Parts: sequence; C-alpha cells; structure tokens
Amino acid sequence: MAEIGLDDNGDPLPKTQRSICGARTRVGGQCKARAVSGQRRCRQHSGLSAGPTGKPKL
Repeated sequence: MAEIGLDDNGDPLPKTQRSICGARTRVGGQCKARAVSGQRRCRQHSGLSAGPTGKPKL
C-alpha cells in the first residue's frame, strides 16, 4: 500500500514518505512531485476534479 501513499492501516503517509509521481513531462523527463495519498500520481497528473464548471443557477 506504500506505492499509493497509504500505510498498513489505510491512513495517508506523510508527504515526504510518498512515492514520486514519475509521469512524463513535455520535455521528456519525469515529474518529481510527490503522489497524492491513495493514488500513484501527483495532483496535476492524477485527474482530480477541478470542480463545477457550469453557469450558476439563478
């Protein structure tokens, strides 16, 4: 479970103990950000929701 940022009890690991994202950048290198707890990628590459994007209802 350490590869997805969780300890044996399912609690999030401290950010310094999480794995590196490793996604490919535009230049061809690897992303060096830490993974989000419960996922294998950082917040830019994990596909998390950006929130609602529609017009507000009146």
